[in-house]
Amino acid sequence: MLARPILAADTTVTINKKILGKPANKPEAVEILRLLSDRTHQVLTSVAIIYHEQSWQLTQISDVLFQKLSNAMIDAYCDTTEPYDKAGGYGIQGPAAIFIESIRGSHSGIMGLSIF
Repeated sequence: MLARPILAADTTVTINKKILGKPANKPEAVEILRLLSDRTHQVLTSVAIIYHEQSWQLTQISDVLFQKLSNAMIDAYCDTTEPYDKAGGYGIQGPAAIFIESIRGSHSGIMGLSIF
C-alpha cells in the first residue's frame, strides 16, 4: 500500500486570551459579535502533516480588527446561517468580510489553511 501524507488544519479565534467557539444560537452569536466589534482579535490556524513516521506542525497567528458594528448589523448577520458553524461566529470569505477593517497576518490562514 502506498503511504500518503495526512494534512490537518483547524482554526481558533481568541480575544483577550479567551477562546471564542462556534455560537450555538443567536444570543451566543450576538454576544460574540458585540465582543469583536471595534476591537482587534487573533485568529490562530494550526496545520499538521504526518508522513510515515515524521510529523510537522505550525501555527499561524493573524490580528483582525473589526469595525464598530451597529446592533442592526449584528442582528441582520445573526439572522442568517453564517455565524453558526464558524469559530468566532464569522468566516472571512463570507458576508462578515465587510466587518473587517484591517488584517495583520495571513488572509488564507484566517480562512483555515495558511499558505503564507
